[in-house]
Amino acid sequence: MQLDCIDMLKDGVLWDDVHLTAHKIAIDGLLALGILQGDKEEILKARTSVAFLPHGLGHYLGMDTHDTGGHPNYEDKDTMFRYLRVRGNLPEGSIITVEPGVSELPRKAHEMLKPIDLFLSLHYRSISQRPSPQQIHQSGCAGQILGGRRSSD
Repeated sequence: MQLDCIDMLKDGVLWDDVHLTAHKIAIDGLLALGILQGDKEEILKARTSVAFLPHGLGHYLGMDTHDTGGHPNYEDKDTMFRYLRVRGNLPEGSIITVEPGVSELPRKAHEMLKPIDLFLSLHYRSISQRPSPQQIHQSGCAGQILGGRRSSD
């Protein structure tokens, strides 16, 4: 996930597109593990993945770790983009972190999915029915989407 997002970085790339790519990859992994169920495009459209990837993708770096210049829109009606500190096209020479990954599982997922019970029933497999550690390891997805931590390269 992280390397795919990094590969997209270039002068003028729309940060929203990079963030969207992270969500698509997360959905693929969650489907492969059996945590999500259903059609990938429907899951994306319903924003079900926001329960597993509730944060923005990264932030600018500068004189401070979380440099100014980010402009999240907490009023954005699209929950996928609401917490992005960076919006718009990246200017040439930007220094930005790329910190994708599923985190805050399972408690946060349950909290965030409660308001969208319709999509919960369509897409989300109960944490009590989640795959065993052996199934996760065999799927090859464990290092990509589980662990509750994000890398900050």
